Amino acid sequence: MRIARWRFGWRQGGGEGDPNFTTAPTANPITYTLTSLGGNGLPAQVVFSSEGVCSTLPMLSGVHTQTCNVRWQARSVMNDAPGNSLAYFLETVAASRGEPGNMEVQHWTSGTTLNWRNPVAARYPIQNAVVTVTLPPTPSGTTVSYSTPAGAMQAIAASLGWPAYTWGPVVAAPSGTGNVRTITLGNMPANSGFSFTYNQTMPAGTPINVDREMMLQLSGSYMRGNPGDPNTSPSCVLPVPNPDTFVLGPGSISTDSVLANDTADAGAAATPSNVTLSTVSAPSPAAGSITMDANGFITVAPGTTPGIYDYIYQICVPASGAETAPVCRSVKDSVTVVSLDPQPDAFSVPAIAGGTTSSVVANDQASGVQAVIGTNVTLTPGTPPAPSAGAIVMNPDGTITVAPNTTPGTYNVPYRLCTVPASTPATCLDLTARVTVAAPAQPTAVPTLTAWALILLGTLVGGLGVRYHRLRI
Repeated sequence: MRIARWRFGWRQGGGEGDPNFTTAPTANPITYTLTSLGGNGLPAQVVFSSEGVCSTLPMLSGVHTQTCNVRWQARSVMNDAPGNSLAYFLETVAASRGEPGNMEVQHWTSGTTLNWRNPVAARYPIQNAVVTVTLPPTPSGTTVSYSTPAGAMQAIAASLGWPAYTWGPVVAAPSGTGNVRTITLGNMPANSGFSFTYNQTMPAGTPINVDREMMLQLSGSYMRGNPGDPNTSPSCVLPVPNPDTFVLGPGSISTDSVLANDTADAGAAATPSNVTLSTVSAPSPAAGSITMDANGFITVAPGTTPGIYDYIYQICVPASGAETAPVCRSVKDSVTVVSLDPQPDAFSVPAIAGGTTSSVVANDQASGVQAVIGTNVTLTPGTPPAPSAGAIVMNPDGTITVAPNTTPGTYNVPYRLCTVPASTPATCLDLTARVTVAAPAQPTAVPTLTAWALILLGTLVGGLGVRYHRLRI
């Protein structure tokens, strides 16, 4: 067995001493050096810093830290329609879920003023914290004001059951114009919080019973790794589920998974193999159902009542480091079930002669009755397939024409079907018909005899003839 011996020292402008792994990150990070004292094939020297660049030493025993990127996100929708309870939170960061802080977009209305209060609090130190605010679009003539009342948050946070953060005002003024503003919070100590409010005062008479969404994003970095150390977080990167919008007809399945635009731990693309996907709240249409499978694809059952539905799901990443439970985030998707009920179409046309199919809408329904182009639906052909010879074209009436001598094969012919009268947003489905261009049947081969076989056959026939003649004598 070969044993490596190492000298362990530190340097910060000269000098040697005993390093302290649990020292909090500072403006002037300490650089540690491990120097090999024996020839065992190991590197002669490995250097890392107190800011957490320790990935070069993944197998060292002891306590280590890692620099993590902060990518928090909170979103809310405000809608003061009667009975709507000022709408809802779409995303929050919550310490109660084991996450490294609290952040949410609190909201209420005052007349035609939209009030957005934004508390941001961290259980662990965050370096270079920056908040990006995306305000909702509002009518021309809207005025926007900004304030940073920190005092009220102490009582509000306590009433919400948040940890005992020390709240302070935001010192730096926000930058940016229009709907996107940036606020620099700087270095946030452990268990500190900031709060700021945006007020959008819309012109008198502006409806407030429509959905208006605001988004809050926090970037920066913090340390992960030391169990029980108040200066390091047990979590590194939170999983980030992003909202999706699906438009589906009864009896159809989404072409994309809800995970297509989500990220897992360390910012990797979310897949069924690195996150756990589950339903938080599924809609309950009057008829039919809307479900999600294990891979995140949405299925609308045949006969499902048309409408716009909310589907809430969550993704979780496994516990790691000092975490004792999976870290989970949830998000709400929108599923629009349109009043179109298309049925699959599959046609076969001979390659040599070509021909024209029946209409793709012949077996479809719109609002419960037969679909008729120009009456209750419109049809827009998509980009036709391109066989190496011939052509395949969808006609305005939904029939598909295959030119004579088109290359045999199976082709997908895209088209869009929309309801009439047109709606806002449009009630449309992007569909595909399948056309098989059939090659001509090959003639059955007739067996033939070789020259030797013919000679033998002639000899056999002749022999039989001689024998029969002898029998007649």
